[in-house]
Amino acid sequence: MIWGIETHVRPKFDMRNKKYFLIVVGTAIVIKISLFLFASIHTPQSKFLPDSFEYLKTSEMLTSKGAFAVPDVSGSLRYELNRAPGYPFFLAILHGFMGISLNGIILIQILLTILAAFVTYKTAIRIDPKLGFLSAGIVLCSIVVSVFSLMILTETLFLFLMTLFMFEFVQYLKSGDVKALVMSSLMLVMATYVRPGSYFLGFVMVCFIVYANVSNNIKKTILHALVFLVVVYGLLGIWQVRNYMIFGNAAFSSIFQEDPLRIGLYKSYLRNTDPSTQKMGPISYYINVTWRCFLSIMTRPGSFKYLHWHALTIFGKVVGYPLVVFWMTGLVYGIAKAGRNVCYRFLSVVIIYFICGSIISEMWFVGERFRMPVVPFIAIISAYGWAEIIALVKRNKGPSRLTWENVKGVLIGGDQMKKIVKRLALTVFFISAVMAVGFVIWIQDQYVVPIMMYHSVSLADDNSSNVVDPGSFAKQMNYLKNNGYHVIPLDDYVEGNKARKKFPHKTVVITFDDGYSDNYKNAFPVLKGRHFPATIFLISDMVGVSENLLTWDQVKEMGQYGITFGSHTRHHVYLPEASEEEMKDEIVGSKRVIEEHLGKPVDYFAYPSGGFSERIKTITALAGYKAALTTNRGYDRYDIDLYELNRVHINNGDNRYTFWFKLSGYYNLFRKLRSSH
Repeated sequence: MIWGIETHVRPKFDMRNKKYFLIVVGTAIVIKISLFLFASIHTPQSKFLPDSFEYLKTSEMLTSKGAFAVPDVSGSLRYELNRAPGYPFFLAILHGFMGISLNGIILIQILLTILAAFVTYKTAIRIDPKLGFLSAGIVLCSIVVSVFSLMILTETLFLFLMTLFMFEFVQYLKSGDVKALVMSSLMLVMATYVRPGSYFLGFVMVCFIVYANVSNNIKKTILHALVFLVVVYGLLGIWQVRNYMIFGNAAFSSIFQEDPLRIGLYKSYLRNTDPSTQKMGPISYYINVTWRCFLSIMTRPGSFKYLHWHALTIFGKVVGYPLVVFWMTGLVYGIAKAGRNVCYRFLSVVIIYFICGSIISEMWFVGERFRMPVVPFIAIISAYGWAEIIALVKRNKGPSRLTWENVKGVLIGGDQMKKIVKRLALTVFFISAVMAVGFVIWIQDQYVVPIMMYHSVSLADDNSSNVVDPGSFAKQMNYLKNNGYHVIPLDDYVEGNKARKKFPHKTVVITFDDGYSDNYKNAFPVLKGRHFPATIFLISDMVGVSENLLTWDQVKEMGQYGITFGSHTRHHVYLPEASEEEMKDEIVGSKRVIEEHLGKPVDYFAYPSGGFSERIKTITALAGYKAALTTNRGYDRYDIDLYELNRVHINNGDNRYTFWFKLSGYYNLFRKLRSSH
């Protein structure tokens, strides 16, 4: 007994265990490097999310100007308050001063995940020699850890530093060595400088130090708590002093002041716009939201969607969900069996801190990414849970010769085994229920507002897929009216996505391409009679040139009744095959022509035949369009590219059931899953 806590003798690492461990590590390295090579070749842009560019800008300023700032539009430096400085310094040192490429930094981050697994192994065997191998395996096999190590983001560095904090704090709990306590506090400081989400963990750990050692020397306990408090908040206070001197604000990061009030759980009931919870009372609302957010953090397996290969995304889910069931089963059983073991309680406290902190500060935006810092903590408790399950089964399995009679005798005759089966059945039921609820939440989260795409509304004889006859169109609009669909303007949809608004189900947008005259003759009276807004994309230089196309007088008349107009180029040119000069003329020129005739801004563009490229998107954005629409070539959710909005093609071949399915909000998801096979 050291510092009032039972310790274990360090186990010898026999060659058989070492062999298995090296096989697992080697396999994990091969998989991680393969993912890296695939991402580098197939989707080199996958290493970037919006935050990545902000970190790179700040690191460039640190390298060139020696200031934690970013340039504003005038070229002057704007000092940063919102972001913590740790990761930009990491990038500045490796990328700026040492000249390591971004791909090289990704490789270093992959190495950090492997080191995090090794540190998890060392921590686990410090607690119990049986836990090391499985704990490290859970970290190595985590899809969340693998995916985010491939991006220029804080997650991997934060994970590694939190793992070092875990190791040192367990060392302290096992030995009472103040040096380990100081090292753990330093690791926590470094982690907080990378991501400020761990800022308040220092206060929690001070309370835990007192709790863990309250039965021992009270003076030494208080001294240790004070040492931890002073080291953590003394070093974090340096940055707070800097912020106060520059901004007059002593907050460690402005995220503490803004995000919880804007998007977090705090006061969310008053600003709630979610149709499924708007009629709930405050208590029911907060229970509902907290539970759903908890499931979002804990049951999402991680996704390879950022690598933009559908088959790999599906594979990740097929493999990921069983892994979640595996470690969740161990976690639940481990927590139930941990008892008064102070190390497991420490791990549990950190897990609870990050879950609660994420839900409170982020609410609907939480997901598997917020679980990443506590994967090592989860891994050890889960390994302990499985060790207990295996030990329990071994104690009650009966004779060493495993026959059906022996198994039946144990199952029927052993009271202890009946308890085991009952407990395991309850565990399986609980995990299944959690996964089922998680799936329901996942599928709800896949809902997108369908943007309906029409062309001609006429009695054409050529059975074109771009034609809907007037009778069918009227029936479709009646279906929307009679079944409670909300038809919103395209502008409301785009602005809502910018504000990350969660649209209710049965919300749709109506659009037409090309500007056929039958849009005025056959579609407009139906839309007008039902007060449905719509957007028509005009080929600007072809308006009024034939009886099959709209005239400017018809366009202006429709504009008085909720119909808006966008651009579809000047001559319906397939842009990927056009020259740079022709692209600009078609995209910019059509906007100018329509605006001159209508006297109002044209904010939206539709790519002819759905053809676009990154360069075309850039030209479209620079031309002043708010968004651009393709045909039905993909699937949009949150964080969508507003210059690559996808649509659902409506045609004469749609019966009542296919029309309903296309408007369900899951049609493009189904198409995406089907096309990946």
